[in-house]
Amino acid sequence: MLGLAAAVEEVTLPTTPEIWGGALFLAVFCTGIAFLVQTVQQQHTTPSHVGLIFTLEPLFSAVVAFFWAGERQSPAGYAGAALMLLSLVIMEADWSALKKRKN
Repeated sequence: MLGLAAAVEEVTLPTTPEIWGGALFLAVFCTGIAFLVQTVQQQHTTPSHVGLIFTLEPLFSAVVAFFWAGERQSPAGYAGAALMLLSLVIMEADWSALKKRKN
């Protein structure tokens, strides 16, 4: 992405220690440690649970943004989120077990 950014616009580096500190914090904790913990813990769960967790990441982000930053979606955004969650339920539900319970 650095190459693409350099090709289409002027690349500038942060100028204050606060910005450098924020970038370093995000790089180490929010990226590096998060990926390390995620990789280690994936060994102890099933692939379908990992897929479920990855699918729900945008939902977690939206909830955090709603409560911490007061961010609001448009009605179309809420409808899209509902459709995504519905598709997740349809994909992950064990329909054969539900049919057996009815019988």
